[in-house]
Amino acid sequence: MQHGNFAQPSSTQVDVVAAAAQSSENTNPTEVHYWTPVEDAALKVSVEANDSKNWKLIAKTAFPDNSRSDIQCLHRWKKVLSPHLVKGPWSPEEDAIVSRSVIDVGVSHVKWAQVALKIPGRLGKQVRERWYNHLDPLLAKGPWTPEEDAALVKWQAAFGNKWVKIAEQMRGRSENGIKNRWNSAKRRRGGTDKRKGNSGKSKSKNGSGGGSTSSTSSNSSKRSRNSSDSSSTSSSSSSSSSSTSVADTSNLEPAAKKTKVDI
Repeated sequence: MQHGNFAQPSSTQVDVVAAAAQSSENTNPTEVHYWTPVEDAALKVSVEANDSKNWKLIAKTAFPDNSRSDIQCLHRWKKVLSPHLVKGPWSPEEDAIVSRSVIDVGVSHVKWAQVALKIPGRLGKQVRERWYNHLDPLLAKGPWTPEEDAALVKWQAAFGNKWVKIAEQMRGRSENGIKNRWNSAKRRRGGTDKRKGNSGKSKSKNGSGGGSTSSTSSNSSKRSRNSSDSSSTSSSSSSSSSSTSVADTSNLEPAAKKTKVDI
C-alpha cells in the first residue's frame, strides 16, 4: 500500500511548499531549550533521592538555579525518562485496544489518558498520536494534491508550525504527515539547490572543462612527442659515434630549449 505521507511529490508541488517553508524560517522563529544529558542525569538523581510526588522539591534539588520548573521536571520524567515507559513498536493487540476505545465513544469524546490506562507503559499522548497518525480510517493515503499543498501553505502562514491546528483544517491528513510534508519539501528544495550549484560548477568545469581536458591531453601529447624526439635524437647521436663533437651537441640545445618553452 502506498502511503501518501511518503509518496514522491512532483517537483512543481514541492517547489510551492518549499518556497513557502524557506520564506517562513525567519518570520516564525522558535527558541527551544532542549534537555541536555547533564540535566537528565541531575533529574534522575533528584527523583531517586526525593519523593517522586514532590516535584517542587525535585526541581529545586536538581536545579538550584531554577533553570527548570517543577512542571518541566514532571513532564520530562513522565514522558521521557521513566523506566516504566514503553517506547517500542505498537503491537496488534495495542492497536486493537486503541481502535476499539475510540470507536466505542467517538473520537470527539475519547479520553486519551483513560485509554492509556488499558495499555501498560503507554501515555495518553502516545495513544492519541497513534490514532491520528496511523489508525484513523479517514487518513488519506494517496499522494498530495496541488490543492492540499496550497492549503498547507495557507494554514502554515496563519498558524505557524502548529501542526495540530493545521491538521484540524485539513481533514484526512495527519499531524505527522503535514509536518513531514512541510519539512521534507524544505529539505528537498535546499538539497536540489545545492545539487544544482554543484552540477553548475561541474558543467562550468566541463564546459571550459571540455576545452581544459583536451588542452591537457594536447599538452601531454606534445610532451610525449617532444620527449620521444629528444630520446630518439639522443639515441641517434650516441649510436652514430662515440666522438660526437661539441658543435653537434650545441645544435641540440636550442631544440631542448624550444621543448621547454612549448611545455
